[in-house]
Amino acid sequence: MKIKEDRIQVILNNYKNNPLKSNFVLIVLNYSTQDFFKYNISVSKFYQKLTNSKSAVGKLSNREWFKNIKNGFYKFQVNPEKTTVYICLEPLRKLSE
Repeated sequence: MKIKEDRIQVILNNYKNNPLKSNFVLIVLNYSTQDFFKYNISVSKFYQKLTNSKSAVGKLSNREWFKNIKNGFYKFQVNPEKTTVYICLEPLRKLSE
C-alpha cells in the first residue's frame, strides 16, 4: 500500500505545483453493497475488470480507453448499505462528457 500512497502524493504535489496544467477527472460510483459484492470479488478485482476488459462502450474497448490515461488512482468506502468507489484520472488529453 505504501507504493500507492507515494504515487498519490506525487500526483497531488504535481497538481499543487501547476494546477492549470493538470486535468483531473473524478468519477464517483455508488452501489448497493450487497449487489456490488454479488458480482465482484473485491474492489480491486472490479477496478481490474473495468480497466482491462475487452468490453466496449462506443468504438474503443475499456483496455484501449484506459491507455489514454496518464495517471490515476482509486479509493473506496464500504459500509453495510452502500459501496462507493472514487476513481481519479488524469487523461493525456481532455475528455468529453
